[in-house]
Amino acid sequence: MIEVTQENFEEILDKSKEKCEGIINEKDIEFASGMDFEDFTEDIFKNIISNEDTIELDLFSHHGPQKFPDFSLGRFGIEVKLSKKGWESTGNSVYEGNRIDGVEEIYFFFLRQDERKIKVRTYEHCLSDIVVTHSPRYHIDMNQKREESVFSGMDLNYKEFVERSYPTPKLKEYMRERYEGEETWFIDSEEEVISATIKDWSSLDTERKKDLRAEMYALFPREIFSSKFIRPARYLLEQYQIICHNFRDVFTAGGQQNIQINDERKSVPAVYGRLKDYANMIREKLLEFENDVLKDEWNIPEEEEIEPEERWIEILAEYTQKEYAVDIYKSGLTRRMDDYL
Repeated sequence: MIEVTQENFEEILDKSKEKCEGIINEKDIEFASGMDFEDFTEDIFKNIISNEDTIELDLFSHHGPQKFPDFSLGRFGIEVKLSKKGWESTGNSVYEGNRIDGVEEIYFFFLRQDERKIKVRTYEHCLSDIVVTHSPRYHIDMNQKREESVFSGMDLNYKEFVERSYPTPKLKEYMRERYEGEETWFIDSEEEVISATIKDWSSLDTERKKDLRAEMYALFPREIFSSKFIRPARYLLEQYQIICHNFRDVFTAGGQQNIQINDERKSVPAVYGRLKDYANMIREKLLEFENDVLKDEWNIPEEEEIEPEERWIEILAEYTQKEYAVDIYKSGLTRRMDDYL
């Protein structure tokens, strides 16, 4: 046995990528969550490593969802990511308090499910920005140019940033420069800093408003159709640092709308009229979110299996005051489900 080198590690990743893509395409596999894909890749990695004469399988470890990275092989790590569509995703906390000791260099193993393709790249070169949800996290862009990573804006590299015992001042400096001229706030502690640029809903362009409306229709059908807007308003603030002083109007402004439902025209409240207008975008959002996220927002037990659109329609039927709400949604769909897969 010899030490795992960068060359033979990358060779293992290349072979694993080829085998994963082959099986996924041959068997037309759709993963319900990132954890499902992670479990799938574990078997692939083990199989490839077992066939290597120079590397023992004992060097390979799967560390589970609460550790970073997901897998390690000697001094190298593998972080597995799944995206329903696109080559971007939200990454790990910048603090890496759960990082596995001894891992020096990490690679992404990233599946874009709509194209059934995998990209493998070094971790630091795909970190394009720092975003703030509940704490500062990296934004992943698998097409990110190496020289344009988030660290190029900090005048240091990833390793230097990680090795800082308290990176908060550098984070604050970066966030202020990144959003110069906009209002930025911070909450400090020795472990973390929450920093965000607060935006007003009225400052967003039309397309961004449409995208966020569709996202909130998908995640909060109970609240939106029951006129209880606290949770979606909080989500908008926590996830995107956007405040809206007239949140109800985002969905209800406009009075009655005359729309075609099946073979007749009806006068319906604006929140139902927008439901038809946004039907295709809502379906796209339901496909983009992992089931674990949807189950959390919809208060569904973790162990329960769901088909996202079917369950969303059930919730819509239960919490809307109009018996034709489901018909409104379906009448707004102009594309078959297969078009999204």
